[in-house]
Amino acid sequence: MLFSKLIKRYLIQILASGMLFFSAFASAHEGHTTYGTAYHLLDHALGYALLTLVAGVAISLYFGKRSSEQGQNQDK
Repeated sequence: MLFSKLIKRYLIQILASGMLFFSAFASAHEGHTTYGTAYHLLDHALGYALLTLVAGVAISLYFGKRSSEQGQNQDK
């Protein structure tokens, strides 16, 4: 029950991070076939992961604050 609530709550963030990771993987790997591009791939993946983390935290804080404000307005 708790797991399904967490999945529903963070589903957009999970999907966004997955899409960004795979797009980073594809863009870094496109046109490169040598093992020397592993650092380039890692750079893209980490950059997108950090961006996704920051965006996810910002979205969570915004919607958390918004839902708590709506709850306070309903209590009045």
